[in-house]
Amino acid sequence: MLILKWKRSIAVDKASCYSAQNMKIADMLGLKEKFSMNMNEHFSKTLDGIEKVAVAVSGGPDSLALMNLLHGWVIQQKKYLHVLTVDHNLRPESGDEAQKVADIVSAYDGATHKTLVWDHKGELESRVQETAREVRYELISAYIKEQNIQHLFLGHHMDDQAETFLFRLAKGSGLKGLSSMSEIQPMDNGIILCRPLLNVSKAELIEYCHKFNLEYCKDPTNDLDKYARVRLRKSMEILEQEGLSAKRLAKTAQRLDRAERALDKVAAKALKVAIKDRKTGCIEMEFAAIKKEPEEIAFRIIQKAMEQLYDDNSSYGPRMEKVEALFYDLMKPEPFRKRTLGGIIFERKDNQGQKTIVLYHEQ
Repeated sequence: MLILKWKRSIAVDKASCYSAQNMKIADMLGLKEKFSMNMNEHFSKTLDGIEKVAVAVSGGPDSLALMNLLHGWVIQQKKYLHVLTVDHNLRPESGDEAQKVADIVSAYDGATHKTLVWDHKGELESRVQETAREVRYELISAYIKEQNIQHLFLGHHMDDQAETFLFRLAKGSGLKGLSSMSEIQPMDNGIILCRPLLNVSKAELIEYCHKFNLEYCKDPTNDLDKYARVRLRKSMEILEQEGLSAKRLAKTAQRLDRAERALDKVAAKALKVAIKDRKTGCIEMEFAAIKKEPEEIAFRIIQKAMEQLYDDNSSYGPRMEKVEALFYDLMKPEPFRKRTLGGIIFERKDNQGQKTIVLYHEQ
């Protein structure tokens, strides 16, 4: 399953949160019917006129079930499916697992399989999983760009959504992080991630594989307690006994996503009002326009201004805690001392009662 490092992206799917009615309907449907409903609701317009799509398949039950379901949909829609498996060369059996996926796809009409091999020459000492995720993203991105494919389907499901929520909660993420994953997520490099299984449980996917004789592989690293996600996955068994099920956590993430998108839209409008001057590598904003906004919106104005400068400079932002500390200092009535954070210089000009906040790139 493909897991991507976070990049600044904006989910454009306006219907990313299921209505209560649709959630109840989905609960009563079989997986094929639920998948069809999800595709019609979230992806039909996005994929209208698109001739080919890609799907990342590791050989596990999640991605195998998605591949099978997606192939049926692709044939119906007269599109073509590219199935991509990354062989990380981290386990002796990884090559055989990739071949098993290729063998399944060989019986599919309107589909092709490609194994992408990571040749790390055994020179790995630390951050193995993190590096593997980054390389997986790079290999798949390079292939689909070469094939002029824009849409990449991923097998992230309800349990993944809940796990991601807990992982980010443990890291102290804000509302954006806790909103977790969206059905449709455009990335900065032009690739659009598609996740049609976010209202489907892991158990449903395993049951589907058994029902249709899809022989899946089991990654032994999924049981190793040295990885944080494995520990969180096991903790969910305890949380579920208290009523905090994967479904409930995933629903909470959807509601937070709804709130996040609303606040983001308000903050974007407030930023436009606040900007006094905008030049390449520099943004000057009216202090009073920012100060009058609710604290959350005021903070997001500063965040968005930083993001615009990072887009100019293709960089990544600092941790939220540092941005918050600087924001509170900016809003204080006391004089603000010019400082640098994440390669951006922050300055507050207090001239004859007319205060402005200026952000510009460090030279």
